[in-house]
Amino acid sequence: MKKISIIADTHGLLRDQVKDELASSDIIIHGGDMNTAVLVKQLYCSGQ
Repeated sequence: MKKISIIADTHGLLRDQVKDELASSDIIIHGGDMNTAVLVKQLYCSGQ
């Protein structure tokens, strides 16, 4: 079974406990503004 995580309203901040949860996700969906390249990279790396 795949684990899908949906996250929104990060406002450029990705807390450690959220990173830990996303690390076990197969798919991450971000609903909202992606206002920094750093956030995009963090989300991308979380799924690796």
